[in-house]
Amino acid sequence: MENTLQLNVIESLYPDEWVLLGNPEIEDAQILNGFVVHHNKDKKNVIEFAKTVIDEFETVKIVFAGEIPKISRLGIFKVVENQ
Repeated sequence: MENTLQLNVIESLYPDEWVLLGNPEIEDAQILNGFVVHHNKDKKNVIEFAKTVIDEFETVKIVFAGEIPKISRLGIFKVVENQ
């Protein structure tokens, strides 16, 4: 198994990827470090992989190694009156 890596190192090694961490160290709701178990640009891929290894760790967390872009959606609704 790989060594524990600090979150800033993980972010530099796997930019803009979803990363599955095994037994991460968490302090004040912030992830400090963990074992990189799997990484991929596709979040669903990481989630599916996590299901196969979740029993091997006390805790697993998935983090995004980058800035998650804010997506704005403009919805246009048509109001139809019942007649």
